[in-house]
Amino acid sequence: MIEISQKDIDTLLSNIDDVATCRALIFSISLKEFEKQKIFFQDNDKELYTKGIENHIAKISKHRYLKLGENEYLFVVIQNDSLLDDIEKRILGELYSSIQIGDYVISIPYSIGSSKFPDDSESFLDCIAFARVSKLYHAEHSLKYYSKYNKKNYEDAWEEFMIKNTLLLAIEEDELDLVYQPVFSSDKREVLYFEALLRWKKHGKHISPQKIVLISEQTEIIHVLTEYVTEKACFFQHTLKQKYGRVFPISVNISQSALANPKLPWKLSQLLQTYNLDFSDIKLEITETTSSKQYSSINKKKVTPEDISQDLISRGFSLYADDFGVGFSNLEFLSKHHFSGIKLDKYFIDSITTSHSSYFLTLIKTILDFATNNNQQIICEGVETQRQLELLKELGFNFYVQGYLFSKPVSEDEIEKKYYQNVN
Repeated sequence: MIEISQKDIDTLLSNIDDVATCRALIFSISLKEFEKQKIFFQDNDKELYTKGIENHIAKISKHRYLKLGENEYLFVVIQNDSLLDDIEKRILGELYSSIQIGDYVISIPYSIGSSKFPDDSESFLDCIAFARVSKLYHAEHSLKYYSKYNKKNYEDAWEEFMIKNTLLLAIEEDELDLVYQPVFSSDKREVLYFEALLRWKKHGKHISPQKIVLISEQTEIIHVLTEYVTEKACFFQHTLKQKYGRVFPISVNISQSALANPKLPWKLSQLLQTYNLDFSDIKLEITETTSSKQYSSINKKKVTPEDISQDLISRGFSLYADDFGVGFSNLEFLSKHHFSGIKLDKYFIDSITTSHSSYFLTLIKTILDFATNNNQQIICEGVETQRQLELLKELGFNFYVQGYLFSKPVSEDEIEKKYYQNVN
């Protein structure tokens, strides 16, 4: 975003005797959506439209506005009483009303964020930042065009900005960690394998792994992140194999968008070779967090995710459908990728002890039946109570279990002590 100077603030607040005693509405407006539409205009109309919109904003703001770059405006409405909410509604109505430019009557698809001074902050500069960030955050995360300042959204936007701008450096500096949650047989409670889970602590705060992945997908850092996490898991496996001569398999989460990288199968195979591992030592859990139609810009030949998953299988990797049943995951997703197993999302497990338990148990039984008929393993995620486990067993299928009832995620040291050093 273009930086706001004190001179800009002085311009917005010109002729105000005492800023400290006034109340103000601050609006940040983006015309990016309108800019996309200007391609349909005749060349000689484009300047006319831009000027018409600027005149419209100037009229509404009574010329108390700034133009920031090509597509952003900032304006302030000063009011000395408590009627800001009414004024806000009136201004929004005027902004979104149709305007006549030349021979045409058009509606402008603004993205708008707002804040109130001094309600949201006693710093006018902070209020400007609040309005601008609210506009940006809402434009990316909602279908709505307007957003008032909200503390949580602002904090989320700041965290998102921080992740986008520091994640690559954190990977280079090896600041991210892995913990491992075991998967057990449901009857004997024997460990079958461990799932590698990403952890990142920044400024004393743990950052959501889901948020890291989602933001990585937006920036294509996902490809770097995928290789980084896989290599850390491979290195740990290599260390265990050298010490104990054996390993439990470890599964690594692979985002669906990472399957847009045609080089992924080769790179993962090279990691196994580098660390002297077998294909059975590393499993891949495919999480469909984004649409399978989304391709990476590095995928010049437009190889499909199904092509890449088939390449992985042909090399010897076992693929599992992670978090199945939520998001984009569906039966078509299963049929395209030929998974060895399905990880049933925690949402279903949580639901079997609610008032709708019979519905969800029937649904789970259908999925278990489908998987059994296709020779696919089932892992039930998020099993936290004995009652949940008993209800699942009553369905009469073989399945594996992962959840706090059996074990929380554990560190590498804990894995060695509990599952290697104390086992003959």
